[in-house]
Amino acid sequence: KTSLFRALTTLLSPTAGSILVFGVSIERSPVSVRSVAGVVFQSQSLDRKLTVIENLRHQGHLYGLSGTDLRRRTTEVLERFGLTDRGSDIVEVLSGGMRRRVELAKSILHRPRLLLLDEPSTGLDPGARREFWQYLEALNRQDGTTVLLTTHLMDEAEKCHRLAILYKGVL
Repeated sequence: KTSLFRALTTLLSPTAGSILVFGVSIERSPVSVRSVAGVVFQSQSLDRKLTVIENLRHQGHLYGLSGTDLRRRTTEVLERFGLTDRGSDIVEVLSGGMRRRVELAKSILHRPRLLLLDEPSTGLDPGARREFWQYLEALNRQDGTTVLLTTHLMDEAEKCHRLAILYKGVL
């Protein structure tokens, strides 16, 4: 699972075969693949010393967003994940669930066509988890975003359109 996600995010080259994301080779055009993908890894990637908004702005800059567009998208994701009143909070003072929400907001800031989520609901309370799944379903249905996720929770797996089970690296 970890190797697959690392390959899909262009951090690792496949040892055999090839991987195409929307018809684009991860080896030949890694920048193109990264531009259409949003990622939430299992381990946190937030800068704990920055505010929520500063983390989102930094992410936006990495994807070429700036000015009005970045401010608008930042406001959108803060509202979507119930973080509007926490935007100026330093990340290290947030609970684990709130940090997870910020991670999720960060991953969709640039409106990716592909969203890769490794155990995305880890640390979310039941209400936030339900809202998160509603948002994922809307992303897929309304925006056509492809969502690929890993989970050990069968109730989450049941919500997926397609399911693959990896066992010892074999599909």
